Amino acid sequence: MTRWNFGFPITFIICDIVSEVYGYSTAKAFIWIGIIAELVFSNLSLFINELPRRKQRGINLEHL
Repeated sequence: MTRWNFGFPITFIICDIVSEVYGYSTAKAFIWIGIIAELVFSNLSLFINELPRRKQRGINLEHL
């Protein structure tokens, strides 16, 4: 099981509650904001993974 198995029902319930309380247009805006946030996060993750790695400094034991 993945985390999405729990995340999707919670997202669905939140959108349903927002739709009932604030109206369909606000719920639709929530959905679009979520999609845009997911795309931004995915692109940032891809970008960060492509950054060059920092070289690890080893312990210099020559001076001991």
